[in-house]
Amino acid sequence: MTDAARTDTARTVTPSGYAGNMHQEQYDDPVAEFFWRMRNLTGEIQLYTGYLQGYFANKRNRGESLNLAADFGCGTGWLLTKLARDVGFENVVGVDTSEAMRRLAWKSVSSELAGRIKVKPVLNGEHAGKCDLVVAIHLTYHFTTNEELRSGFFGAIHHALNEKGEAIVISAHPDFVHNTPAYYQNSIAATQLTSQEREDLELSIDSDGFISLADYYKHTSGKMPSFVDKAQMTVRFTIPKQHGRGVDCIQLTDTHHARTSVLEQAKAASLEFVRETPLYLGSHPVPAYVAWHFRLRPPTSTP
Repeated sequence: MTDAARTDTARTVTPSGYAGNMHQEQYDDPVAEFFWRMRNLTGEIQLYTGYLQGYFANKRNRGESLNLAADFGCGTGWLLTKLARDVGFENVVGVDTSEAMRRLAWKSVSSELAGRIKVKPVLNGEHAGKCDLVVAIHLTYHFTTNEELRSGFFGAIHHALNEKGEAIVISAHPDFVHNTPAYYQNSIAATQLTSQEREDLELSIDSDGFISLADYYKHTSGKMPSFVDKAQMTVRFTIPKQHGRGVDCIQLTDTHHARTSVLEQAKAASLEFVRETPLYLGSHPVPAYVAWHFRLRPPTSTP
């Protein structure tokens, strides 16, 4: 394929967050269909579902309510049936701003559970303040600034939870982002570089402001910019060879937030941090993901 043809068929997508059109584009049909085909080919699904099943089995044994769960950024809907059938919630609502994702999410709902599961573009008044659980998996990446993370993400969680409800936010573990970047992205934003590095590598920075890891590694002898000490790291990774739809590659841009930033923005949205659990994928020595638990902050008592 020529470079010109490759440009015509490539599709760059920056996904929209839960709260609305906060980014340039939403996941469209080619991207949604890629994730639909990939939904059963990764151990992540079993990892997340197993964690949720174990956690809520203990809650059921204590007699706690498992009435309503909301899956923010439900994507192709792989978690909706599992929340209803395997975890044990009576009602489940999937929320995603992408029409293509919602269409595939409804397709994934088992027919016997159709009366207990809904799929919506936003969480409306019917469910606001009534959720026993809000789960958000790989959704924080879609919010590029602290303000968006606070108001668009954690603010929406605050709006959804009942006074005893809990939010579980699962994202890539910051140490995993820092130590093994080549695992899931092939370029980083030039804004992550020092001013001297930007000057030295100016010719390697593309028109979108990204530099390939190969070029960066060559310059630094394999050293990755420190993510742990930064508020965000913006990365771009490529899904190659989407066959059947005339798309040669799909590039997705994510913003990874440092742990301190996540907890600070949750607190600013009046959520209380409860606990965090590292999640290990296979035998990898560094936790690949982390589950952060939050609940509504109790009102301040007055004397």
